[in-house]
Amino acid sequence: MRVLDGSYTDEGCTMRLRAYFIARGEMVYGVIFQWSADYPGYERLIRQMANAIRLIEPKGLKQSRARVLLEPTTETMESLSEMLEQVGDLGSAGGVLERAVEQRPDDGVLVARLGTLLVRQGRVPEGCLRAEDALKLAPEAAAALEAMSRCRLAEGDRASGVDYLREAVLAAPRDERLEIMLKELEARAAKAPELNLGKVGP
Repeated sequence: MRVLDGSYTDEGCTMRLRAYFIARGEMVYGVIFQWSADYPGYERLIRQMANAIRLIEPKGLKQSRARVLLEPTTETMESLSEMLEQVGDLGSAGGVLERAVEQRPDDGVLVARLGTLLVRQGRVPEGCLRAEDALKLAPEAAAALEAMSRCRLAEGDRASGVDYLREAVLAAPRDERLEIMLKELEARAAKAPELNLGKVGP
């Protein structure tokens, strides 16, 4: 837990601020308290409240863990990985997904998800290898194309990254998430034409 202190003056009254930041996986939760400097006794109460802060694991995540213990199938592990990803624990999510891929190594979409997670963790060379494997297994799957896009972008090859993302949008035209990602990249390119993001198809 990290703590930051500050103060400000509002209409002649000095206000104290204290922010507590708690990391969980790759997410950071913040709790901010403020009180009047005229009441210094509040500081002790705020310390007590901060010490009592506990991050409770979501019920769905607990249930997913239990299902994997009872029945460690690809499906239950993939579900647990998704839950871990939602709470920001990409490291654990990737570890669970690696186990799932061991059970089903020919599933291109599953391999692509692992590649994407590895790239997001900063494990770019490993993630790119998985993305390339996924593209061989499922060359028309949006997940594989997205994984390749993230890989190329992480490597600094923006043009190739955007090309793959455009192909992913064509493969899954109803996936709004991919469309938003593409629009954001194209908007950046419009502000910086030197990026030369290229084109897909004729």
